[in-house]
Amino acid sequence: MKFLMKPTLLLTFFALFLFTSCQDEVVDIIDPNEQETIVPGSRLANLMRSATSNDGSYDNILDNSDCFSIELPVTIILDGITITIEEADDLDELEDLLEELVDNEDFIDFVFPLTIILNDYTEIVIESLDQLEAYIDQCDNDDNVIECVDFQYPISFSVFNTEFQVIDTIVIESDQQLYAFLESLDDENAALLISLNFPVTLVYANGDTLVVNNNQELSDAIEAAEEDCDDDDPTLCDEDEIAQNLLECRWEIDDTNFNDFDDLHITFNANGGFVIEGAPGTANVTGNWDLETTDIGVKLILSELTAFQEDLGGIWLIVECEEDELEIIKGDLELELDRDCETDFNCEVQDLAEDLIECYWIGVSNLFENITPQPFYFTANGEVYLGNANGSDETPTGTYDIAVTGSSIYLILDLGVPYEFLSGEWQLVECDDDRYEFINGDNYLVFEQECENLSDVFECFSDFVITACDENNDIDDGKAIFNISANTIGTVDCVAPYTASFHETEADASSNINAIINTEEVLSASTVLYLRIEASNSEFEIYEVVLVVEDCEPNGCSELDVDNILMECSWFVTNYNGSDDLSIYQLDFNMDQELIITNTTDNSTITAGWSTFGGPDGVVVEFSNEKGSNIQAISGNWTVVECSGEILVFTRENDQMVLERDCNTNNFCNEQDVLANLLECVWVPVNYNGDDVFVNYVMQFNSDQSLIVEGNGMNFTGNYSIQQGSALFLFIGGLDNTEVQDLGADWTVVECNSNRLELVSNNNILVLERECN
Repeated sequence: MKFLMKPTLLLTFFALFLFTSCQDEVVDIIDPNEQETIVPGSRLANLMRSATSNDGSYDNILDNSDCFSIELPVTIILDGITITIEEADDLDELEDLLEELVDNEDFIDFVFPLTIILNDYTEIVIESLDQLEAYIDQCDNDDNVIECVDFQYPISFSVFNTEFQVIDTIVIESDQQLYAFLESLDDENAALLISLNFPVTLVYANGDTLVVNNNQELSDAIEAAEEDCDDDDPTLCDEDEIAQNLLECRWEIDDTNFNDFDDLHITFNANGGFVIEGAPGTANVTGNWDLETTDIGVKLILSELTAFQEDLGGIWLIVECEEDELEIIKGDLELELDRDCETDFNCEVQDLAEDLIECYWIGVSNLFENITPQPFYFTANGEVYLGNANGSDETPTGTYDIAVTGSSIYLILDLGVPYEFLSGEWQLVECDDDRYEFINGDNYLVFEQECENLSDVFECFSDFVITACDENNDIDDGKAIFNISANTIGTVDCVAPYTASFHETEADASSNINAIINTEEVLSASTVLYLRIEASNSEFEIYEVVLVVEDCEPNGCSELDVDNILMECSWFVTNYNGSDDLSIYQLDFNMDQELIITNTTDNSTITAGWSTFGGPDGVVVEFSNEKGSNIQAISGNWTVVECSGEILVFTRENDQMVLERDCNTNNFCNEQDVLANLLECVWVPVNYNGDDVFVNYVMQFNSDQSLIVEGNGMNFTGNYSIQQGSALFLFIGGLDNTEVQDLGADWTVVECNSNRLELVSNNNILVLERECN
């Protein structure tokens, strides 16, 4: 390493003058005040030396080091362009150019050799980049340089000999001369006394000036400047400190250019993901983030955004960093991130607990694929109801709890199918009176309260009339069994939360006492009961439930009875005008008045319709749209003349038809067993209409109702659901590719065991076999 030390002409002259010159006249003066002398190593001497040290921060755009500056002119290569920096003003133009090239990975290359000037004005010739980086790495920025106050030159010192006679006056013209002069006091001429001639003017970085009149004022002024310094140099940003700050709180975006992203909030997660919330009409935006230290500073990299990728995605240069504020730029776009660390975001655990049970909440999440926003109802005993948010006479979807860890609040959900994907610990990141937002990794869950008009619940209800037949035909006691809950609140689709109870008197309903316990089997004569509906705000209304006992037809069947009997199992036409020709047809009656007719000889199916109504001679069943060579004979209106749990007898003018029930057609398959088997392994479609066209594919049924079909080097994604009605149905959809689209259909399960499923849809047959290897 080559060192080039420049002699200080001032000190040489000063030393020669002190020890070789003589005076023709000696001035006798009063002993100078010790407080006004400059004592080597004193507090004042050290402060003056710090204030006059070489400020290495002004060119940090070049070297990113406060410990030295680079002597100008210096030549650099930027993005293939050779540039010579002639003077300090050129650094501003360089900074503007670097901002335009923020996405460029190749930044400043120096042309060596160059000279660096240390804080003590020592000059060192640097021959290579490695040598320069070594000096940068050695810099700890603890150099006692006071950058934001300067002396207004010239200033002068009086020099006294040991006999307190003025022997010289030294005039100082610059920081470097003053620094060298103060350094010389430590090394020589200890017998001399030095005193600064006042008044002296100090100039601050903001242009303000201050006149001081003695040593004490000077010392206090420099020290105050050191403590309050707010210089214009960009703050050196440390990647680790920025990362720690980003993770501690969420940040509010201030779009200083176009105001397109004002008031959005971004939360950085430790797993490298982030969530942007608050965009009107847009679901929360997610993405990934990273930091990288480069020649010109730390870069914030935002990628894989679900929205705003063109505007917010990419490489941002952090040009200013404070503990609570970051300024980042990308091209012409400049953003300011302001840290928002309000304690718990003004959220309290007690407030959250009370708010959740006050009303129902509409839940929105990025995890809701093909699921519309759902109403959530949280009860005081920790239960969660979804879908029908009344919280009464419904099976809860799961449970919830609230926990506090450190300064964070968590909502812990434990939900069952089909909402099990929401189970887990959700951290509260935002709360308002009617809105709570939670995050779990890269996922978000937002609850918005629906309490604008809790009385809307009463618009869902009116008085009810329930009709039932006398169950005991041998004894005309005028009583019947009523399912009062199923035939009242069970028929109402009301999103608003409510609590329902049934009472024998209006007074009991008003006082909310003596509620009927078993609402599914109420044995009663014709009478009036009272339904109390109470909203979440404790308001309530009372509705009449009129029970009517009918003197039913001799066959003992009401319209409701026939409906329920038909939908319980499968039925076969065992007798049609004395013939069993139609017995090959299996009839499945669905709740939506759809009739599935299956020819059991070839498993072909026909979709028809059915309905019931009261006729003059009893209950009438109407069959419609039965298209087929034989089965169309049942089309038309048939009067029920005999009914039981196992057999139904119909007449139509001169025709008679007998249906017999068969509850074993699905080999005791049920929704739970089939779903459990589907989820355990993969399934191979070994047979499609007698062909093995799909035998090279495997079907993976997932718990979130997604379906993945793989084979022949291809991968397809669809969805599925299972429904238990008069038969068991497996609905497969979303397979739009021609390779596998024939697998998508509304399939009826006609045979099942743990390793094999046989499905039919119209005239198609599909056989699936389980593969667990």
